Amino acid sequence: MSRQEDSSATVGVLTAGEAFDPADRAAVYRAIATRRDVRGEFLPDPICEDCLLYTSRCV
Repeated sequence: MSRQEDSSATVGVLTAGEAFDPADRAAVYRAIATRRDVRGEFLPDPICEDCLLYTSRCV
């Protein structure tokens, strides 16, 4: 089901060339500015093969 078909999930549908509401635009920029960057939090150690195999079976 497309987003336009589900009226419960659709608050307002933009058409081509239509600008975002200023409050919506501010919310997006706030989310971008405050997102947590986790790229530096990973350990440099490789993951053991047994762990990878176990987690691949859990998915």
